[in-house]
Amino acid sequence: MSKSLLLHSLSLKDRILEPNKLPLNGHVWAYNKEKHSKEEFVGNCISMLSLLGMQDASIQWKEDILAFDAKWEGRFYTVIISLQDDSLASEHYYFLGVWETPENISSKNLHRFSDSRPWNDEDLIKPDISYSVTVLDEPLQLPEVSKAFGSGFFGQTIYDGEYYLCGVTDPSDNHAGKFLIFPSSQQGNHARYNIQHALYSLRNLMALMGKTIAIHDASLSDQSFDELEEQKHQLSEAMLSPELSCGDYGELTASLGENLIKSCNLLDHYNSREKQTKQIRLLFESIVTELKSEETHAFRPLFYRMKLPFRYTEAELNELCDGITRIEKHLQILHQTLHSRMLVNQQIMIETIYNTIKKEE
Repeated sequence: MSKSLLLHSLSLKDRILEPNKLPLNGHVWAYNKEKHSKEEFVGNCISMLSLLGMQDASIQWKEDILAFDAKWEGRFYTVIISLQDDSLASEHYYFLGVWETPENISSKNLHRFSDSRPWNDEDLIKPDISYSVTVLDEPLQLPEVSKAFGSGFFGQTIYDGEYYLCGVTDPSDNHAGKFLIFPSSQQGNHARYNIQHALYSLRNLMALMGKTIAIHDASLSDQSFDELEEQKHQLSEAMLSPELSCGDYGELTASLGENLIKSCNLLDHYNSREKQTKQIRLLFESIVTELKSEETHAFRPLFYRMKLPFRYTEAELNELCDGITRIEKHLQILHQTLHSRMLVNQQIMIETIYNTIKKEE
């Protein structure tokens, strides 16, 4: 990766977008930079906020970060749009974040925007990542956490047990997630930097997961491997033909050479993706380490769950690389066999010509 690991928590410009007030409700949508331009993203954000019903926006630009206040259903929100910031996540995504600091938060009003999907009915860009997060200033009991998520949630402690981070992720639903952060005990003073850093880390973790899932999906949808395997089968069948003319030998030799080059290029491509995935996983693990996280018997581990896309992607890419290597070896065998058959035919032709000349003498 091009960013230094130190920039994750020691930003030289210190432009961390996440707020540090408590209690806090927020939702973040992310859009892949490779698929959308800046102008397209900003226009989509304004249209989306309008459809959500937000009004009275006071907009001020500051470099690549747009921040303003807006009103929705009688309550005020802070909207942050990031084209470029100091996070690892900003290498890959534009971000739209909506934050509020309500006076009272209960399990009923957690994750206010989680079910909002205006892109399903309107001409809007579907986000590549969508997640909500709530930060409380009071501890919660397990039944209350279950009420917020249902039974299928995960969690662990962060910052040496000072806070719990609980959540669920669903990669199949435009990489959606819901998270809840709350203190493990009644404490008067909360470390505001820890709250901001936890939210910042969560955005990076979700982005690294999203990037990995994008690599996985791109690898699955790529037809190059299937096409190469089909061409190998066709060449194998052609080689088994008992009758091959001189013209067939030339065509087969050219096809074999072309497919050997394709296999080498494709293997380099998937090896590069596998290396990228491993680098992203190392960044993910580094962020988890910075959060000083620990597993607890009360919850199934959240970060283990969030690392599953890396395992699936690396396994898929390993399988593809192994498959291409097998195809490449098969093509080399076919090439050697074809060369041997050509030599045999040449020998037969030479003997035929020799015998013909000898008869004429």
